[in-house]
Amino acid sequence: MKDFKKLDLIPNVIYETIVSTYNKNNTPNAAPMGIKIDKRKNVLISPFTSSQTYKNLDEQKCGVINITTDPLVFLKTAFKENDSIKLLQSWFIEAKCVNAPKLKNVNAHIEFCVIEKEMESNNRARFICKTKFIDVVNQITPIYCRAYFAVIESIIHSTRIKMYIEQKNTEMANRLKKLVYHYYDITKKISPNTVHMEIMDQLLELIDKWEEKIRSES
Repeated sequence: MKDFKKLDLIPNVIYETIVSTYNKNNTPNAAPMGIKIDKRKNVLISPFTSSQTYKNLDEQKCGVINITTDPLVFLKTAFKENDSIKLLQSWFIEAKCVNAPKLKNVNAHIEFCVIEKEMESNNRARFICKTKFIDVVNQITPIYCRAYFAVIESIIHSTRIKMYIEQKNTEMANRLKKLVYHYYDITKKISPNTVHMEIMDQLLELIDKWEEKIRSES
């Protein structure tokens, strides 16, 4: 597939993307999600079975992979349930070939349908998906900046920190918190007074709120 080659995705490498689906009530949902491409050009997605993305893929059997390097999009889709971080419905438009929403203002879309589901260990499932349509809006050719890596890694780690705090798994939560603090220092050094630092500050505030909530419930 010509457009697939444009994305230059290497088989069996995990890429961080945003997967968008419809909820049961037909409202759009989006969440950061690692995806892989296999040698047959199928897309592999392995969400936690407790996630809304898992429920939607299991019911709707289709979705859209949104490809972007914008850390703000990762933040808003990761923590959309937080009052201070809003994911607007106006960010979405209809997909072309599947019954799913897709995000505006991203670099590319991969529309897919689920062809098989496999249950994995550690509360995950793997969906094997067939690509139905690829739309490359803007070819991704960013100049490398460590802040992009640091912020997106911190967002992904923070989604797991929230889960570990709620599970009262202090050891794993603290291990990931150390990484976030490390990335905070990197971002502060190389990208001060930018949206990158604003996102990092928001993440630390969220972590403090999650921990305070657990302490107040104890």
